[in-house]
Amino acid sequence: MGATTSPSLLLRIRDNEDHESWEQFAKIYSVIIRDYCFQRRLSDSDTDDVLQEVMRKVTSAIKSFDYDPSKGRFRAWLGTVAANTIKSHIAGELRKQNTVAVEADARTLFEQYEDPDSAWVDIYMERIFNAACEQVKSQFSVTTWSCFEGIWIDNKSSSQVASELGIAVHSVYVNKSRVLKRLEAEVRNLAGDLPR
Repeated sequence: MGATTSPSLLLRIRDNEDHESWEQFAKIYSVIIRDYCFQRRLSDSDTDDVLQEVMRKVTSAIKSFDYDPSKGRFRAWLGTVAANTIKSHIAGELRKQNTVAVEADARTLFEQYEDPDSAWVDIYMERIFNAACEQVKSQFSVTTWSCFEGIWIDNKSSSQVASELGIAVHSVYVNKSRVLKRLEAEVRNLAGDLPR
């Protein structure tokens, strides 16, 4: 898909028949939600339950997805859905225990979770960036990608990367910029970083 013509992944999943987009969405966002649950110390079983419920909510809400800058970004909305689903799940588990101490635990739990918190944003951005890298890497030669990777990921100097690859420093900058431009487009495509 071309960077300028691809619709956002979020817009593509509005079509229930677009199975490829749904698979791509689930592959990326399931990891984000799982990592967030694990960061919140949920068990594997609880994580599975929360993930299933968050995806159910996304499936329902995405049908009416509309570009409205006043409503914020999808990232924040999904983080709030994930945090609230975790809260509800844990509160339900605590209610099953039915003790006075559980009420105090529930109040503490709800105070710990901001909607969305910095942990959500960090996990979200890292996973979207990694998914974008995976998507675009094959579109570049090994040398071009190595320029980007050397400077951007490995924090090497441009002269060090140029020396290792046997190319001019100017070429390192040009190659890095080409990759970054394409990555930015892919992040927008995957993250649907359109206002919600």
